[in-house]
Amino acid sequence: MKQLYLVILGLIFMGFASAQNNCGDAIPITIPFSSGSVTTCGTGNDYPAGSFFNANYGGGEDYVYKLDISTVPQTLLFNLGGAATYKILSLHSTCPPSAANALTGWVTSSGTTASGTYTFNTAGTYYLFVDTWPSPNCGAFTLDVTLAPSAPANDICSGAIDIPAAGPFPYLTTAVNNISATDANDPANTCNSYGHKGVWFTFTPATTGQYNISTCQSDAPGSTIPDNLLSIFTSASGCAGPFTQVICDDDACTTLANQAVVNADLTAGTTYYILVYGYNTNVGDAQLRVSAPISCAPVTGQTVSGITSSGASVSWTGTGSFIVEYGPQNFTPGTGATAGVNGTVISPATSAQAISGLTPSTPYDVYIRRDCSSSGSGYSTNSAKLSFTTTALPPANDICSGAIVIPAAGPFPVLTAVVNNSSATDTNDPVGSCQSNVRKGLWYSFTPATSGQYKLSTCQSDAAGSTLSDNVLTVYTSASGCTGPFTQVICDDDACTTLGLQAVVNADLTAGTTYYILVQAYSSGTGDVQLFVDAPIVCAAPTGVSSSGITMSSANINWMGTGTFILEYGPQNFTPGTDGTAGTNGTLINPATSPQAINGLSESTAYDVYIRRDCSATGSGYSANSTKISFTTLSAPPANDLCSGSIVIPSAGPFPVLTSVVNNASATDTNDPIGSCQSDAHKGVWYSFTPATSGTYRISSCQSDAPGSTISDNVLTVYTSASGCAGPFTEVNCDDDACTTYALQAVANANLTAGTTYFILVQSYGSSSGDVQLQVGLPPAPPANDECINAIPISYNAISTTNVLATESMAPGSCASFSSVANDVWYKFTAVQNGDATVAMSNTSPSLDAVLEVFSGTCGSLTEIACSDDNVGGVGETANLTGLVNGETYYVRVYGYDGDEGTFDINVSGAAVPITIEYFNASKVSVSKNNIGWKVNCSGGGTSQLILQRSANGTDFTAIQTLQVNQNGCILPFAYTDNSPLIGINYYRLKVKDESGRVSYSQVVAILNKNDRFELMSVNPNPVKTNTVLKVVSGDNSMLQLLVSDIAGKQIFKQNVNLVSGMNIIPLNVSHLAAGTYQVTIYAADAETKTIRFVKE
Repeated sequence: MKQLYLVILGLIFMGFASAQNNCGDAIPITIPFSSGSVTTCGTGNDYPAGSFFNANYGGGEDYVYKLDISTVPQTLLFNLGGAATYKILSLHSTCPPSAANALTGWVTSSGTTASGTYTFNTAGTYYLFVDTWPSPNCGAFTLDVTLAPSAPANDICSGAIDIPAAGPFPYLTTAVNNISATDANDPANTCNSYGHKGVWFTFTPATTGQYNISTCQSDAPGSTIPDNLLSIFTSASGCAGPFTQVICDDDACTTLANQAVVNADLTAGTTYYILVYGYNTNVGDAQLRVSAPISCAPVTGQTVSGITSSGASVSWTGTGSFIVEYGPQNFTPGTGATAGVNGTVISPATSAQAISGLTPSTPYDVYIRRDCSSSGSGYSTNSAKLSFTTTALPPANDICSGAIVIPAAGPFPVLTAVVNNSSATDTNDPVGSCQSNVRKGLWYSFTPATSGQYKLSTCQSDAAGSTLSDNVLTVYTSASGCTGPFTQVICDDDACTTLGLQAVVNADLTAGTTYYILVQAYSSGTGDVQLFVDAPIVCAAPTGVSSSGITMSSANINWMGTGTFILEYGPQNFTPGTDGTAGTNGTLINPATSPQAINGLSESTAYDVYIRRDCSATGSGYSANSTKISFTTLSAPPANDLCSGSIVIPSAGPFPVLTSVVNNASATDTNDPIGSCQSDAHKGVWYSFTPATSGTYRISSCQSDAPGSTISDNVLTVYTSASGCAGPFTEVNCDDDACTTYALQAVANANLTAGTTYFILVQSYGSSSGDVQLQVGLPPAPPANDECINAIPISYNAISTTNVLATESMAPGSCASFSSVANDVWYKFTAVQNGDATVAMSNTSPSLDAVLEVFSGTCGSLTEIACSDDNVGGVGETANLTGLVNGETYYVRVYGYDGDEGTFDINVSGAAVPITIEYFNASKVSVSKNNIGWKVNCSGGGTSQLILQRSANGTDFTAIQTLQVNQNGCILPFAYTDNSPLIGINYYRLKVKDESGRVSYSQVVAILNKNDRFELMSVNPNPVKTNTVLKVVSGDNSMLQLLVSDIAGKQIFKQNVNLVSGMNIIPLNVSHLAAGTYQVTIYAADAETKTIRFVKE
């Protein structure tokens, strides 16, 4: 029996040993600390990705440490290692973690280790979180935390390690670790802006020449910074700066490719300042290897650019005198100052050196050598060969004067010769209206013998030789020919079908007029261009027909083409006529000109429109009708489109007032002012309100308040005007996006004066439209704990709370003086013994800058004993309390600095705090089995009694397990399996009785143990005036539909609800319902339904 007990006890402790996954289980550490090999596997994923300093990490299981810092400033060194590849170590000022309270951190990705330092300037409790990449979800790690070493002497330029002027070479410096180095006064470099923790070296060479200065581990074995940067500077004022960069490298090594090496031309007697940085957070040992100088070193870093048909530009690195030699591909270069066979020498040459007079489409080789003859060192060897090929000459039709002429009379279709645009230029090419990002244009000209509509196409389906996959085609005229200016006739970017980015136009061209056709590549594309020109359609149907400017009584019709046109319109689905005759119910406008206005239309009516070309003057009759276009005229603006038609909100309510629903689709902007919070506001509708009582009113278009409000993005502005609707208007309040359900809807809390008329304008953002409804009422009451007398008790378990809408109880505390309102809320706790405690609040609103005060005494006669305002917005506050007295109640005040509002979590812990329940939960395993789990905090010491209770009705509870636990036993979480649950709903709670006899209870949790999917428990309060709560017990996680209807079954509103297994609380706002009896029905996917009634007062 004893053996069985020991086995069970061992299994229990094994289970608890891996539960260090949340704030309550955080392992306290002292410095120095070494974890040994630990795993996150089995700890659970309490804090998801996004909780830490790097949002890309942290989707796996968590391991949490707690670190108390009492001496500041203090710098610690953190080393993260272990077998898992993708890990994160994130340091936070409070718990639970968030991106807002993250201080710094380190990740491992390509390797398995990471390290870094952090300086603590504020005493307090900090939290360390080890987590893993989203996949795999867990793994082994090690964590070592020690005091960081002091910064190395060469952290600053004045402490630079000096490299001997004459060697001996190669010279190896001592290795210096940069983990505690700073960025103090380190200059920036040009090759990478992410250099940090730099260490300095100086070198004043005795000999002029090229020196290889390397951090490559293959050269400097002590160089262990895996990714570093190396920059060399000069400075006329020494370490005082400013520094001038000579050369810089980021990643030129080969063995460890992210280390740095340079070949630097250095001058004897000049002092060079060499700075080795770690890239980003990389740390390790920095060591330099300096080679013997090459007195006349070969040239490096040579490149070629600016290649044309007759020239190129050659560049290289280094200082001194140089010779450039170029010649045809594979020529043999010379040496010294002498050219080789077929070579041409440029001496002296300066980077960047232009080479001109070259032959188009010809390959060339280039060599560069250093001329050191003036110092008696002769010449360097030739550089590595640099090769390039000159471009071809532009095609003849690269310019308008060389345009390919399309025969005036065909024969059609005409296919032009194929021309490659690779060497075309942009010289004097105009840019069409359909695409501005065009290059490498080719020209064509066409003077048609016959007027008509011509298809001009680069589509590969028409012109098989057209391989330029994305092009633009523009047709121009010009009174002065190719000298311009050009007038655009038509332009297309992407109208082909086979290759959708090629271009095609149907252009109305007039006989005898010369048209200039320009085909350009989109961006820098190259390829073959071929043009297809089809036979003219003498009287072609118009194309590109569209409508615009639609009003209640008119519209504009647009189309493409030149000539004479007839427009015919009529009611939807009318039969159009032909030639010059109208069809049944059709009306002609003859002649019509694009854009053609149609007037005298009926509002809210659908119309069809056709266009046909009138070619009768040339004997070619009439074209067929164009493709039909349709439009619907607008309805009349709503009455409250103008201020003078404002909907009047009753002065005395009853509140909340819900206005009628108005659609703003046909509203205008006539005389509407623009509020300060959003300028892109349109289609405004007006309301007026003259309150009978002064006060703060909540004016809301949020759908959660006004169910008929369907504009998803609107703007609400409140104005006054001494002259009424005649204006001018003075803004009182303006909001764009303050709602919560639909965050882009608008709501305003406005202080209004009795007897003053306020004009409320609701506008759509941009061009959106929809239904507008307002709810006007008094704003929500301040939080229940707005005053000290209503302070909320706090304990070890953090509660989520807010100071939104709170008022000021007293002046700001001693640690945060300012002139704005201190909108405070109050909490309290009672010490159960003499001792210490810590009050901690952590933000859940990123922008909240909070102040935390703690008082002794009683409300109305308080004495401040602690005040904390150590952190800026988004980070929590902590108050460490000492010398608390058994039995005394302490009051905690939280307010926003300078009027800030937001949500936060708060709790109290320590020896003076009584036993508290950290969590209590239950889950259904099957119809006949439930699991219950809990954890308590016995920080007050002594022996406590834990009684697990069960009830069938949620009121009468009986014990099903009783445990006696001491303070050590409380460290462990508890679990119980109910193998004989009641049929129906089982209510569970935990009763806790400490050694002094104080009793506390957990929350009640409910489990449904029958085959029904869910049970509808209650509506409370009932009857209800505005808000009520629906309680539903669910047997599993599911999504159901909730329907509210009147007693006759008429649907009022419905919504989807997500249920979790157990008790669910569903808030309902019924303020907009008329008084009467209603019913709530919940539907499951398997057709199971439950209904409950409530009365609306």
